[in-house]
Amino acid sequence: MMTEAQINEIESWNQFHQSYQNQLAPDGPLEATLATEIIYAAWRLRRCNLSEAATDLTPDLQNAIDRVRNQAQRHFSRNLNELKRLQTERQFRLEYFPAGTDLSALGVASIREILPALANCVTLDPVKRENAMVKALHSVNNRTQNEDWVRSAKSDPATVQTPRNATCPCGSGQKYKRCCGTNAPAILGLAA
Repeated sequence: MMTEAQINEIESWNQFHQSYQNQLAPDGPLEATLATEIIYAAWRLRRCNLSEAATDLTPDLQNAIDRVRNQAQRHFSRNLNELKRLQTERQFRLEYFPAGTDLSALGVASIREILPALANCVTLDPVKRENAMVKALHSVNNRTQNEDWVRSAKSDPATVQTPRNATCPCGSGQKYKRCCGTNAPAILGLAA
């Protein structure tokens, strides 16, 4: 027979699980798996906080709780980012492809892999197709913008002004402001 504390814990878990399921709204088995991993990581984070608040901690116990918390935060963040990516790509497909378009050949594809199929979609309004492609390429290009200017800075450093918070073009792996640009003035008007 279960104790009242165990029953309360099960009820708390059910409410916690249901609220996350409603918030994450997974569609399909892959998204459901990621949502489940997110929920378990969030529950572990909750339990770490409760454990710290409920007991006097020895240094060894505090270190163990910190390790579990760090691992749960990594799992939570990684799975949440992956779920967001999958849901964004699913929404992109639903929004920009006409109803009845067979996209089964694409499987779980990134936006870069979806764009050629979108370009070849004859039944789609040309203006809507062009807008969708520009929007998708813009989001993909924003991710690689930092890498592009680093490559150009390495090829011709005299012509490129390096943003202070960017990776230093000398290859040290540090931010420019902490490496070669320690005395460099701030660059205004550029997003770093």
